[in-house]
Amino acid sequence: MTWKAPAPRSRRQSVRIRRAVLTHERNVAGLHSGLCTSTQRRPGREWRSSPGVLPTTANAGGGHILAVMDDRDQQGRPDSSQSSARRRRDEDLASRRAGQGPEWQARQLQVRNPLLRVLARFLGVRTRDRAWRVGAAGERKVGRKLDRLGRRGWHVLHGVELGRGGDIDHLLIGRLGVFAVNTKHHPGARVTVGRSVVFVRGRQQPYVAKALREASRVRRALSAATGRPVNVEPLVVIHGHAHISGWVRNHPGGVRILPSRAVTWWLRMPARSVLSAAEAEALYAIARSPRTWRSA
Repeated sequence: MTWKAPAPRSRRQSVRIRRAVLTHERNVAGLHSGLCTSTQRRPGREWRSSPGVLPTTANAGGGHILAVMDDRDQQGRPDSSQSSARRRRDEDLASRRAGQGPEWQARQLQVRNPLLRVLARFLGVRTRDRAWRVGAAGERKVGRKLDRLGRRGWHVLHGVELGRGGDIDHLLIGRLGVFAVNTKHHPGARVTVGRSVVFVRGRQQPYVAKALREASRVRRALSAATGRPVNVEPLVVIHGHAHISGWVRNHPGGVRILPSRAVTWWLRMPARSVLSAAEAEALYAIARSPRTWRSA
């Protein structure tokens, strides 16, 4: 077999190839620009540039790397940001699972390469999503304990998002009153509850101040929604620890610190009722609505 030299390209072929390369480069640049600017658009704002065609990167630079979205395909379909906001506004908070918020955060931060995730777990490397996963596991386990209190007349909500940022891990409403519960998961740690602070592995933690702030925000939101003062008690639940001391006699800042094994026992203790069954039910109905927490 003899080798044959390739036939020389005609001028027309060279021009076509050059045009294809330039079109591809413009498409890539347009795609990058479109993705960057689309994240800066305000929710609910119309961003159609011409009738019938959405300004996607499909026609950026004259190329066609993505399908052009015709206006007829969008008729009757609400904007994704608007529909998401509407779903969250109408959501029944009783449908949320314990740990759902931290789980979502962990998924956003996790390493995309599955092999790297396995390697990091094998080597014990602390990735960005690890703290969120540990927190989610603690909230799930404490949430299951609290859900059992439903048989004793308690109402439980998980992951109550506040309008000004942050959330309440668990909200308890029952005859003993309203409790804003903050869960802390410290696997294998030694926890000491002092007179004014909490120590984990010998380090001071800001759990007391945070619990007081969260209870205050819940108190203001429920009082505004009901039109009368609603007392809310802060409660911190420690889970996964190897040893905890001082929690029986010390209540720093008036905040009750409980190990997870004792939380249901403590809430079942005989005590004077603060709310009637009807009052607790009415508060629970108000707390289930996301609108209650918009300004919290």
